[in-house]
Amino acid sequence: MQNLPRFALLLTAVMALAACATPADTTPTETAPAEAAPADSASTLTPKIGMPNPASVHCKDLGGTLEIRTGKDGGQFGVCTLPDGKVCEEWALFRDKKCVTPSE
Repeated sequence: MQNLPRFALLLTAVMALAACATPADTTPTETAPAEAAPADSASTLTPKIGMPNPASVHCKDLGGTLEIRTGKDGGQFGVCTLPDGKVCEEWALFRDKKCVTPSE
């Protein structure tokens, strides 16, 4: 009976020390790819990160070229030059389907 309090104290101390211990190293190990992608695949050369600007994609889909300009206030905006020579603010072209000439 005298050993029971000592045993309880020892058990509590061991559990407290175990709770403070550093966890095992959980660094993932390298695994071989399941299938190799074709060598000519563009995705293997340049991985895509995030989503492209939809207004810029719309400009390209219309056959236009995109240019980023800086306004007098220091803000930047995209300008789409269409094949017929029209210069449009890219977001107005995308959103409203109207060619709005950008004001500098």
